Amino acid sequence: MFEKVLEESHSWDFLPLLSNNKEKIAIGHCKLCSGIVIDKGKFYGCDQYLITNCSLSIPKKIAGRDISSVQIKKILETGTSSLIRGFKKSQKNDTFDAFLTWDNIEEKVKFSFEGYDRKLNSKK
Repeated sequence: MFEKVLEESHSWDFLPLLSNNKEKIAIGHCKLCSGIVIDKGKFYGCDQYLITNCSLSIPKKIAGRDISSVQIKKILETGTSSLIRGFKKSQKNDTFDAFLTWDNIEEKVKFSFEGYDRKLNSKK
């Protein structure tokens, strides 16, 4: 029996078990090319970066707030996120609420207050 196990051991492949490669989950279609946006650790980026030098990159943390893959998916599909509360103002202990939108001209995510009444702290 031991001889059979020893013989079979030459064909065992443990590499997939040792690999740190996480399965890449598609979040949405890239706004800049035909690629797929995936979670790259500290940011969301295009899977075609190495092939086409696609520059799409969206940080997972913006103004002190974690940005979920659900919000990124919504931005990629519709151009805007849901209202996100609690962004931190720089140099202050104050926060603000905003939408994140895709700017086609600057090719990046930006804050938007359109449709949001900050004085009433509610959506118009």
